[in-house]
Amino acid sequence: MTTFGLMLAVMGAWQATALTPALIRFTCEQTAETKESVVVDNIRRFRRAESAYWPQPLGASRTERKGRYAVNFIADVEHRLWRRLDTPMHDGETRAFTLPDGRSVDFTYRAEAPSPLFKFDQLGYASAAGGKYAYVGEWLGTGGGYETYVGHGELAEFQLIDDKSGAVVCTGRPKLRQPDSAAPDGSPWTGDRPYELDFSAVTAPGRYHLFVPGLGRSESFPIGDETLKAAFAVHMAGMRRQRCGETCHQYAYRGDFPANDFHYGADASGTRRFGFFDRAGKSIGVDHFRLITDNAAAWKKHERVRVPGGWHDAADYDRRPFHLQAVGEFAALALLKPDCTAAADEAYWGLRHLLAAQQADGGVGTWIETL
Repeated sequence: MTTFGLMLAVMGAWQATALTPALIRFTCEQTAETKESVVVDNIRRFRRAESAYWPQPLGASRTERKGRYAVNFIADVEHRLWRRLDTPMHDGETRAFTLPDGRSVDFTYRAEAPSPLFKFDQLGYASAAGGKYAYVGEWLGTGGGYETYVGHGELAEFQLIDDKSGAVVCTGRPKLRQPDSAAPDGSPWTGDRPYELDFSAVTAPGRYHLFVPGLGRSESFPIGDETLKAAFAVHMAGMRRQRCGETCHQYAYRGDFPANDFHYGADASGTRRFGFFDRAGKSIGVDHFRLITDNAAAWKKHERVRVPGGWHDAADYDRRPFHLQAVGEFAALALLKPDCTAAADEAYWGLRHLLAAQQADGGVGTWIETL
């Protein structure tokens, strides 16, 4: 099979998206390729053929090599390329484009289709928010930032339009974001300097979309107090799924650790780099994983305490002291908003394990690990 044939065997169809009537983005996934050289060859070919191109990593593929499985880290990529048209497309117009691998795609431009150039808060904006901003921009790989690739002439004005009435409720002039002070030349690490669209003055609840003449429109988004409730509900759902003592994902627990004292041995110079030390600073030889095993047997002699409460961290069953900061924040929210029972309930859950483990003298070992 030829290299071109191998390439087509794992190449998906080209997809076209209009960023503006005169700027089209093409994407194509290449996955499960068993030969890295094929992927590298495509990347080099596309880069030579296009003024704006970038391979977007998607993941890694497991492939069989000589009877053994191996991971091919370059196998899964999405080829992205952008083409600036000499003449803008009209609503309903269809054009045929030939891509660098020789295949063609027909694309029909629809003016009402939202442009992915617009970046905004997808949950929406609170009416009382002092600042409401959206952005227009995209990094075009070897083509650089959007504002460099297409020039500044298209963004003379933006409009915020009420979805229901179609009325323009706010207009303004897009402004390029200020240069990045951390970069010597002022360029941001993303490679793009987006335009900022400020519609902070709009407070009326409703659904809106942004429109820029010569560019297009954004997706619709809400303005109103419901947006904060939606965000809070998402956060609360996340906290509940992190609760220790509740049913959780079957892979949340890391499993049994084997006894291993490698981490507490000496390095090449004979110096102990990890371990435990007494009050005089003398190193104490402790096999940490053996210590866990010993304690697991010793605790059977003592009272068993069920300590549900707190939240998992980093997929472990641990409740660390710094998690108590969240308890304080939930408690403060519950005091400010007594009707917010979710905050009060979460604050209580964050303290339950400490209350359950509290000793007669009032002390609590806050570094709680559970099997």
